Amino acid sequence: MGRYVPNDVDTSGDVAGDVSLMLKVMATGWNEVFRDHLGPIERSLVSEIRETRNRWAHQEPFDDDDLDRALDSIGRLLMAVNAGAEAERVHEAKHRLRRKRYATETPATYPQSPTAAVHHAAGVKAVDKTDSLIQRGIANRQEGDFEKAIADFEEAIAANRESAHAWYQRALTWGHMGEYQRSINDFNRAIALNRDYAEAYADRGYAQFCLGDYTSAVSDFESAIHLNPDDNLARANLDKARRRGKEVREAQSRLR
Repeated sequence: MGRYVPNDVDTSGDVAGDVSLMLKVMATGWNEVFRDHLGPIERSLVSEIRETRNRWAHQEPFDDDDLDRALDSIGRLLMAVNAGAEAERVHEAKHRLRRKRYATETPATYPQSPTAAVHHAAGVKAVDKTDSLIQRGIANRQEGDFEKAIADFEEAIAANRESAHAWYQRALTWGHMGEYQRSINDFNRAIALNRDYAEAYADRGYAQFCLGDYTSAVSDFESAIHLNPDDNLARANLDKARRRGKEVREAQSRLR
């Protein structure tokens, strides 16, 4: 990686420890130092993080989706400059944010598996094996034990591969872990089993958003709203995905 050396007329001063100045140096010194080592994607990340920092400095409002996106971009840039330890701390912060976001989830929020049944034996109801495993997985996820949750959902899927609910819940857990592509793969299976699964479209859209695939995110949020017009979160995310996609296209246009 190149080295930035301030000259006599440089007004940036000592950049050590000052995030704003470090980002400014990366932006203003890109052609001299960074373009031979980093690409246009990383340059876009620098611009995005600078904008985020300025919004924070001016105390503009942020919601959980804005914060998740900012942490994701920061983590990507840190990995690009080989700051693995710092990137891991950002990754942990994303996990804490996702646990907070889904802390209020309840099994009643999600549609029941079409094959799940409640059996009657000696006058006592017993939930079938698949739903029992799903509920246990949800409980483990709420406790932050994602590995156990994944194991529970995998067992539920093995017990009933036609359970859209089981695929959906494993997809959510992959999302908590930052494994967005795995999350999308499982959402795909849930939607293939249940084409009217509004929540799966909405949450797949969120995973697409986190990966920077704003076109796919917009499509998923639109599908979710079509199926559930009362989903205000999907509407808000749709607006963000459209806005972010436009910003990226404009940034790429400026770099050409």
